[in-house]
Amino acid sequence: MSTNILPWLCIYLEFGLKAILFYLLKKDGKFLAVGFCICIVLLVKQIEKSFEKRQQKLFAIYDIPKKSALAFIDSQECYFLADSGLVTNKSQMQFSVYQHWWSRGIEENHVTYRRNSSYIKTSSLSLNRDFIDFKGIKMLLLNKESLLNYRGNEIDLDFIILSKNVRVSIKQIHEKFSARKIIIDSSNSFYVANKWLNEAKELSIPCYSVTQGGAFVFDLN
Repeated sequence: MSTNILPWLCIYLEFGLKAILFYLLKKDGKFLAVGFCICIVLLVKQIEKSFEKRQQKLFAIYDIPKKSALAFIDSQECYFLADSGLVTNKSQMQFSVYQHWWSRGIEENHVTYRRNSSYIKTSSLSLNRDFIDFKGIKMLLLNKESLLNYRGNEIDLDFIILSKNVRVSIKQIHEKFSARKIIIDSSNSFYVANKWLNEAKELSIPCYSVTQGGAFVFDLN
């Protein structure tokens, strides 16, 4: 994987090279000074970007038709939970996933791939069956009706992610769980997603559809 060069970086680099070229041609010290200043600006900007990427903490739910795909990014490490067939489909990954990773400075050798049903336990991410805890943000990946039969301790969730056209209503979810927002991922059909959106609107429950609104990205910072 290679990262994209940012537009502002290209502009600064162009001016810097031109200033140095003018200095070489005309031996005028002011051009050298300008080129030196531009190099300093570039260095500072690069350090700022590098620091931001080391501090980043976010999760994303990507818009990939008929697929479920979630990424949890902590600094320059990424855990990617997705349907098993998606990871090998480079064209879908290129358009919907890789571009986001590149913009965040994520290299492929720093990505851990897992299926949605996997068990994960790290310092920043915990996935136990369908309950997810990422840096204290609690989520439920609701992809089967049996999860409504959960009888453990009451959990206050930040997000509930509806997946795989699970046969539940927003009312049933609201009666069982408390959450800040319901997110409908792109593995659901447009019809089912629209039905949930309308029901959530009637009940005044915050709800977001990835299929209709694009990828959902939540920045913990």
